[in-house]
Amino acid sequence: MKRWILFILSVAMLYYVALIYFSPSMLFLVYTVLILECCLQVYNLFFYRKLQIRIHTPLAIVEKNDKIPVELTLYNYSFLPAGQVQIQLQAVYPMRNKRQNIQICSAVPGRKWGQQKAALPLRFHLEPQYTGRLEVSVKRANLLDLLGILPSRLRRKNMSDQSAVMVLPEKQEIPLEIDQMVRQFSLDRETELRIQGEKNPPEVALVREYQPGDALHNVHWKLTAKQEMLMVREHISEQSCPILFFVDLRGSSERFFQVFYSLGLELLRQKCSYYLVYYEWETQDLVRTMITCEEDLYGYFLQTDLTDRKRPFWSRRKEQGRWGLLPDWEEEYREKYRQISYAAKLVLRQDLVCTYNDEIVWEEMRGKDEAVV
Repeated sequence: MKRWILFILSVAMLYYVALIYFSPSMLFLVYTVLILECCLQVYNLFFYRKLQIRIHTPLAIVEKNDKIPVELTLYNYSFLPAGQVQIQLQAVYPMRNKRQNIQICSAVPGRKWGQQKAALPLRFHLEPQYTGRLEVSVKRANLLDLLGILPSRLRRKNMSDQSAVMVLPEKQEIPLEIDQMVRQFSLDRETELRIQGEKNPPEVALVREYQPGDALHNVHWKLTAKQEMLMVREHISEQSCPILFFVDLRGSSERFFQVFYSLGLELLRQKCSYYLVYYEWETQDLVRTMITCEEDLYGYFLQTDLTDRKRPFWSRRKEQGRWGLLPDWEEEYREKYRQISYAAKLVLRQDLVCTYNDEIVWEEMRGKDEAVV
């Protein structure tokens, strides 16, 4: 924008001086500059569909103190070299509602004979400022002419969609003692799966709609074709999990994310698989996801946007006259999943209070972490 204003002012001043001194040579110079710039703009229009920009982040999950590698590739499908491309990248932290702009400039060469396109890779590192989901995208891109004077805006179709990275917080030590009943439940479940695997195939308990986290090998394809929606089989041996981890995702702040992440890792550290139970905001329904290892937990964070609120959670419950943590979570869960058995119930409320079988085991008070015995 500044170069465009300076160019217009310079041409206007030169034209004004030429009129004052009645200088034909200076007028010829003004017309030459204008014609040359028009030709360069026509040359730029040739690249309107020939240039493409793709952005990619090789790492899907990083720690807070790590730098994120970003790969930006510029493609030119023409034999002719393009001018300088000014790219403005935008890094968005939805959880904190923060934005960060990054400027990158580079010239794009033409493709060689026998090549389909010329690729110019640009690699740099982005240092995350906050935890949670980080979305990196191309906000805008301008193509300057060969003199670097007037910019032309590239089409949005020529730019790739955003690339998302999950920035994990620092793990916090949260005291959580798992009693012997839960551990025995896990052993009994392993024995049941082994016995049923040796004898007969597991019995189908029910067929229901597909929920996030369900295995694709359990899809009932014939019924799916009839119902025109994904239907899955649920076997009796798959109907048990030692712990139900209810999470109230209204508290989707950076601090909440840290506590949520720390509790999930602590359960896995003690070798306790669990069902993560929460409300899906798009469907306004209670869903569950089985977490058996750290990869499952990371996959949940990558697939779920904690800031996606199409409708406020409290407004849905206000219509039914229920407030707070929803004391009927367990009832709704049993009703939907046919009273599936479990050994313990862990609840993380939006006010950062954690309960284990309805007893407070940890809470945050006055900005400090205090363990409740």
